[in-house]
Amino acid sequence: YGDELKGILGMTSVATPAAADAVTQANKCGSIAVIGLATPNAMKPYVEADCVKSVVLWNPVDLGYAAAYVLRAAADGTLAPGATSVEAGRLGALQVINGSEILLGAPFVFTKANIGDFNF
Repeated sequence: YGDELKGILGMTSVATPAAADAVTQANKCGSIAVIGLATPNAMKPYVEADCVKSVVLWNPVDLGYAAAYVLRAAADGTLAPGATSVEAGRLGALQVINGSEILLGAPFVFTKANIGDFNF
């Protein structure tokens, strides 16, 4: 794609840091945007160097919290077959899709302002 490439979307926690590394090595930070899914530790060098503006990931605290509520609801029968939502405490009502998938909600966004607060 040469000079026409304007951005890369990393769909896995391995692809996004690899894309950021490739952009860094090619000295294309600022001209090729990288966004995607990754852990904060893998992306810290690229975000702190302003090569990547932000990266997303599910919030592991919220994921565990939601899992506990969903498990309890399944065990006590409040999550019945065919349900379209399940209550998850402070997370509110989470949507059930395809009969068995629970949507956690919006991903957590790591930026230069907050990525240093995380170590995983």
